[in-house]
Amino acid sequence: VNTPMVLGKFLHLKYLEIKLFMPTRSPGYDFCSLVSFLDASPTLRTFVLRVVEAPTMEGGLIPGVNMDEDFSLASCVPKHRHRKLKSVFITGFCPWKTMIELTRCILDYATSLKHLTLDTTRGYHRRRWGNCFPLGRDTIMEARKAIAAIKTYIEGKVPPKIKFKVLEPCNCNKCQEC
Repeated sequence: VNTPMVLGKFLHLKYLEIKLFMPTRSPGYDFCSLVSFLDASPTLRTFVLRVVEAPTMEGGLIPGVNMDEDFSLASCVPKHRHRKLKSVFITGFCPWKTMIELTRCILDYATSLKHLTLDTTRGYHRRRWGNCFPLGRDTIMEARKAIAAIKTYIEGKVPPKIKFKVLEPCNCNKCQEC
């Protein structure tokens, strides 16, 4: 099923973590469908989205398209403003159009948002025993595309009151050799 269905309300849910495994196997997957979970959770304070296998660029973001002019957020608009959501963490951030729309929708409708973290490395930004995790060339290239999409379509939309962080691959020599 490409679109999660939320039948009820999670009136007391304060922390929600969703792990998506292999969205590449559902070419029509729409990250905006996750808004239904936000709508069903009016007291949600923390939302974590972990994309375990990042989709590749060709399946999502349309190069040369200006989202400010060519796209509306109609597919991502929640039914109400989120007045409790304070922290959002997305790991495996990919440059798909619907991922960008979801992030911008959260920025527009989470009126009390204080922290937004976008991890372009699927968690590999962390150091292990003082060294970076070795990353393959494809992983580094996808992270760079995601960073470019964040700078182009999201960074300018983040209000100054929100602590905004983008996690990138580390710049150690080992990673550059991959």
